[in-house]
Amino acid sequence: MKGHQTSWESQPLVNNKPAGNMMVATAIILSGETFSRVSHFAEILSLKFIGSTQFYSLQKDVAIPAIDRYYTMQRDVILQQLHGKHLILGGDGRCDSPGFSAKYCTYTFMDSATSSIKKKILAIKPKKLLNEVKPWIPSICNHIWYCSRQADGDPDKLEETWRSLLFHISNRHTFPGKIVTQCGHPPLSPDDIRKKKWLNQDSQVYAALEKVVTDKLILRDIRQLDLFCHTGALETYHSMMLKYCPKRIEFEYASMVAH
Repeated sequence: MKGHQTSWESQPLVNNKPAGNMMVATAIILSGETFSRVSHFAEILSLKFIGSTQFYSLQKDVAIPAIDRYYTMQRDVILQQLHGKHLILGGDGRCDSPGFSAKYCTYTFMDSATSSIKKKILAIKPKKLLNEVKPWIPSICNHIWYCSRQADGDPDKLEETWRSLLFHISNRHTFPGKIVTQCGHPPLSPDDIRKKKWLNQDSQVYAALEKVVTDKLILRDIRQLDLFCHTGALETYHSMMLKYCPKRIEFEYASMVAH
């Protein structure tokens, strides 16, 4: 009106592509939703929304390459951290649809070195008690795998071997038991006994560690190590994948990898 000229755009542009549309397309992927569900929501709300052609184009040209690039960066960092280290790997596979019509199988390897125990110990309070326990943490973590190796597939033997830890840390190496009645190490020399910081079984620090060792959830998990492997974390990961990559929906290969 009075000679003024102006222009208005509903959203800013990034490389000549509407930024809002790119954000919508990416958010759908990262939230574990599907275009059909979100577009149906927009339709009910009478909300102007991007079309399927534009969505799949943005997914192919922008979102998936960005996800792949970021994943590769993270993977390279982890591989550098693990380089030269011995790993205990657990593996499991999942198919993208039930029955005999599966299109893809995703097989996952995960480091199975358990830290359920270590986190529980590090949570001991006050700090004074934790400081007394800390010298024993490496031995306790190693004891977990010793228990599993000695169990021969018997969860009862595994649990009893695990509980025997409480005798060892207090310098008692023979003890009453149904299956396990003594420590598995050779007799300790007087010098070995002198160097160890044994815990008094009547002390507060012993009671705090005993609470961790005999925790019901810990014992439940420990019994699952009878075959020298615990895949609980791996199963949890695959359950989480169902949100982003449900088995009942068929994806293209690039989308499957990105999810």
